[in-house]
Amino acid sequence: MYPRCILGCHGLTLDCILLHPLVRMAKDTKSPIVDLGPLRALREEDPPTLMAQVRRAWPDIEAALEKGHSLKTIQQRLEQGGLRIRYRTLVGYVNRIREDLRDQASGK
Repeated sequence: MYPRCILGCHGLTLDCILLHPLVRMAKDTKSPIVDLGPLRALREEDPPTLMAQVRRAWPDIEAALEKGHSLKTIQQRLEQGGLRIRYRTLVGYVNRIREDLRDQASGK
């Protein structure tokens, strides 16, 4: 017998887990209730590391670079927005992100 959620879905599927905030396995199992609230709260929290924050800002950084703005100007704007990051650190992070994207594109 497949586990069932508390709302009586046919089976405990990914859709069930994503749609129902609390999901419980069938009574005959000893599995606890799964509370996804703490995980979902991460959507609203700033990541703890500078690299993670730069990754989150990457679409805007990339767009500004494509528009012709310098990385120094971008670094200054990030600081104006509250992200304190040294220029050299930002250069290293941008290079790492670009390298990661190249690796993904080439299938590495």
